[in-house]
Amino acid sequence: MSRNFLGRLTLSAILSIFLVIALTGCGSEKESELSQQQPTATTVATVATESKPEVEKLTLKATTPILTDWVRNIGGARVEVESLVPYGINPHGYQPGAKTLGELTNADGVFLVGLGYEGLWLTKLIENNKDLSFIDLGEAIEVIHDEHDEHDEHDEHDEHDEHDEHDEHDEHDE
Repeated sequence: MSRNFLGRLTLSAILSIFLVIALTGCGSEKESELSQQQPTATTVATVATESKPEVEKLTLKATTPILTDWVRNIGGARVEVESLVPYGINPHGYQPGAKTLGELTNADGVFLVGLGYEGLWLTKLIENNKDLSFIDLGEAIEVIHDEHDEHDEHDEHDEHDEHDEHDEHDEHDE
């Protein structure tokens, strides 16, 4: 398996765990109290006649359509989630418009990949919206750097030129 795939798999697992933990704490106190009571004829009759209160949905935003789908699939009926970046648009160069920025004021939280994936627009968004809750998934994982990124590509070529291993093959080129 490639390291990139493993990184994405790790990210999705962490997101899943976070959402399960976050959503388990969203149950109402009334439901919690009812589950702790011993069932009696009176409480059974009361519970049967009461209608369940509708659980208030969390209004969430996610920076990418993929994160939006994950949050929606994990949160189910308890969340209402929209992507800041439209489908088919590269998040690196995206610039949110005034309408998108205005919709953020109603959000309970914003999920982001982090690690510089979204680009400078997200950094500015976070700096200008200190009152919003940002869930940076990149902070929750240990980044695995690709071996290719650990050294300068040009050093390899310089070293190759110093050894001049292909001198014998140069005769064939003439």
